[in-house]
Amino acid sequence: MKRLFDGDRILWVMTLILSAFSVMVAYSATSQLVNKTGDVNGEVVGHAIALVLGLIIAIIVHHRLPLKWIKKGTFVFLFIALFLLLAMTFPGMIPGFMSSIINVSTLNSASRWVQILGFTFQPSEIAKLALVASVAYYLTVPAEESRVMRFIAKHLDKDLNDEKFVRNTRFVLFLLVMMAVTLPITMANMSTGVIIYLLCLSMLWLSGIWNRAALLMVVATVVLGGAFSLALKHGHDTGDHLFSRGETWYNRTISFMLEDENTKYTYNDYTSQVVHSQIAISRSGMVGLGPGNSKERDVLPQIFADFVFAIIIEEYGLFIGSLVLLAYLILLFRCGIIAKRSKDPYISLLVLGLGTIITIQALISAGVSVHLGPVTGQPLPLISRGRTSIFITLFAIGVIERLAVLSKQQNKAAVAVSDDAEETVETPVDSPITEGEIATEESSDEDNNEEKENITLSD
Repeated sequence: MKRLFDGDRILWVMTLILSAFSVMVAYSATSQLVNKTGDVNGEVVGHAIALVLGLIIAIIVHHRLPLKWIKKGTFVFLFIALFLLLAMTFPGMIPGFMSSIINVSTLNSASRWVQILGFTFQPSEIAKLALVASVAYYLTVPAEESRVMRFIAKHLDKDLNDEKFVRNTRFVLFLLVMMAVTLPITMANMSTGVIIYLLCLSMLWLSGIWNRAALLMVVATVVLGGAFSLALKHGHDTGDHLFSRGETWYNRTISFMLEDENTKYTYNDYTSQVVHSQIAISRSGMVGLGPGNSKERDVLPQIFADFVFAIIIEEYGLFIGSLVLLAYLILLFRCGIIAKRSKDPYISLLVLGLGTIITIQALISAGVSVHLGPVTGQPLPLISRGRTSIFITLFAIGVIERLAVLSKQQNKAAVAVSDDAEETVETPVDSPITEGEIATEESSDEDNNEEKENITLSD
């Protein structure tokens, strides 16, 4: 078991605890699906199988994935994710010969799923991972190792030793990659786009390239955010929406921001989830109603995905709910320790990025359930139903564990090299004296004798 779960074992323990706990939660959270299908154990078994397959993927990645494959595979997945995101946002761009293979699925007027050969998944989940890895690559990897940086330097007749040119080029590449991914995601899922955008800004700050351009980027974000809010209000007032989800975004945000005693308990299509979630939490107490005794599981919409944390509190109480959040915080803390111990900036930034996006998504999902923010549609990692989210989250954890192992190996190699260097510099006390050293000593003695004779004659 120690060899199987090498790396950061505390991180493995948190992952296994959350995965096992999610199977228990699934018995209540999937009740609405069971009522439709009539299969009592099918959804739970399917969820458990997805977790087991995800853990197998994580273990394989943890033991077998080389660092160079992580770097090179980043851009392959990024290209695939960009193509699928564009196909999801603009279905008309799919070529005719591929339209029978790639199908876009829509739920609640949101196009978030792509079906390929019978397999349905969310391209945004793949894009999140690819974006974090590519941002870490462009912000930290030496310029000589990047083909794009070498290509730009060659055609602009610039020297890669020019720190200002390298820093500005890194920032431009960061902007291009970030905007290419976040814009299509935001069109279908604004909350995911905002989360990824803020995560990229934090990675930019952690990389040490936080310069005037980055500060201007923050100012531009505030200005564009204000303009976007005005556009949503204009669409609400006139009915002329720029996006198909514009009215939904506006109503969810405004209902949360302008909530008062008169509208707090208003029940409509936009507040039904929040109202039932608060009813579930109000029944919980410290110990909850007990596993399988939820009262709201049959009426709370999307309980198995977006609002699963409300059922956790209703059945298991505030104490267990707090421990679930603590498990995610411990996961982030262990990622910070791995990043701190690593001597490779790329490994440090990538580990922090992956750990942060998992934890922030968990905190936002839990915050929505307890009504600390507007409805976002973010699943609770490893617990909510959703095979794409489970596979991608466990794949990310496998990558983190792999980077932890590689970081340990690099540190051991660096210590070994430094020890060898010290042994080379230090001369042992009992080392044998060579013939060359004896001859040198004899010649130095003869020179000293000649100097003494010269001094005597002069006297």
